[in-house]
Amino acid sequence: MSVGSCFMSKFYDVSMRSMEAASLAEWRRELLAGVSGDVLEIGSGTGVNIEYYTDRINSVILTEPDRHMCDILRERLLEFGDARFSLVQAAADDLGYGDNSFDAAVVTLVLCSVVDQLRALTEIKRVLKPGGRSYFIEHVLAEHEPRLIKWQKLLQPVWVCACGSCHLTGDTSRQRLNDSPVQPLPPSRRYP
Repeated sequence: MSVGSCFMSKFYDVSMRSMEAASLAEWRRELLAGVSGDVLEIGSGTGVNIEYYTDRINSVILTEPDRHMCDILRERLLEFGDARFSLVQAAADDLGYGDNSFDAAVVTLVLCSVVDQLRALTEIKRVLKPGGRSYFIEHVLAEHEPRLIKWQKLLQPVWVCACGSCHLTGDTSRQRLNDSPVQPLPPSRRYP
């Protein structure tokens, strides 16, 4: 793992505080309210989502490839103290579970850091049971806002180093999801 991943793990929660307060916390709450059964969360980071799951879940396996994030997430799980949650170090494109294993997959702010998004989405589809659902929150290139696009492109070289390979200039919603086995919904939210 890079110096950037160590940096990001230490400062992720602090750096995201204003976005969480402005909109992300509400989006997480709305998204996870409908999740039920046995759940696989991909790219759990520091575990921000765990407080938003409801009593409708049986279990949640949190996966995270970054060992620095896993360390923080492990501590958060101990504090949270809910036996329905467990942590496994795994990447989105190699989850290590059998076909048809989960009722739901949750992916929040992850695909921006995944090198082979199509492979990851195929893997997510594979581990979902027939009728299983995937739940996403993702950020993309601001395609209709030229000033914001300019800033995203300007910040990209530094951002990718400091933020665990997160790409501000990715086009996840159009380029990748339209070709994936997971059927996307049209973008429904905007920040700010």
